[in-house]
Amino acid sequence: MALGFSATAPTAFLPILKYHIPDGRFLRIDRTPVGTTIHDITDDFAAVVDMDAIEVGWMRFGHGVRPDMRLFPLGGVWPEAPSVQHKRGLRVVLQLSDAHGGEVRELSSTAGSFLEAFDALHDEFLAGRSANPGKLPVVVLMGRDADNRPHFTIAGWVERPPALAGSH
Repeated sequence: MALGFSATAPTAFLPILKYHIPDGRFLRIDRTPVGTTIHDITDDFAAVVDMDAIEVGWMRFGHGVRPDMRLFPLGGVWPEAPSVQHKRGLRVVLQLSDAHGGEVRELSSTAGSFLEAFDALHDEFLAGRSANPGKLPVVVLMGRDADNRPHFTIAGWVERPPALAGSH
């Protein structure tokens, strides 16, 4: 084992949060050694979102296969798509409200309506950033339109939670 890798060592992944476009619902995906549990946390959704650590890039999702994400920090130069199956997307780290577990999760999507909604949220973040130096936004879901495009807003600003200290 000259490289120091262990075939049995677990790899640390952040648990995921999913915005399910067809239903317009936030789903907290909890994986355990015995299975997966899905919790709908759409009602009263709130999270501290690390807008300073947004990653964008090419993503490929498929049923029964590992996601393939080729990401870089927001503002970087976009490379060529690795394949025609890869779509533009984003990944962000957030901490859920205590009402929904309080855990740090990752949220990623390639859905156009979600990306449009998150782009509008990012504009709101940029507009409020100078008045809230060093703070992160508390993002809430205000609703969704007929196409299940989410409508987010910033409900407040907080100091970076210790759980998000390593995400930026």
